[in-house]
Amino acid sequence: MDSSTQQEFENTNNDSEFPIRRANARLVIPDSEDLTIVDPIIGYAKEPLIPLKDACIPLVPIVYNILVYASIALEHTPDNPAN
Repeated sequence: MDSSTQQEFENTNNDSEFPIRRANARLVIPDSEDLTIVDPIIGYAKEPLIPLKDACIPLVPIVYNILVYASIALEHTPDNPAN
């Protein structure tokens, strides 16, 4: 068994047979061994707010039916949100 495979086996959770992967802290549940602080993405606060459909236009080639999903989301969103 090579060293990377051995490391994966050492990092397994006792409740499962799958290795715990910590490659992207934003996508996995952090544990007590990995206390890296993930800062927010800087610069997005300066971006202007635009309608959801306009924001989805660049994603059309990437996400199948994204405009349909955006339309459904807008249909289920009240005009005046509750506070």
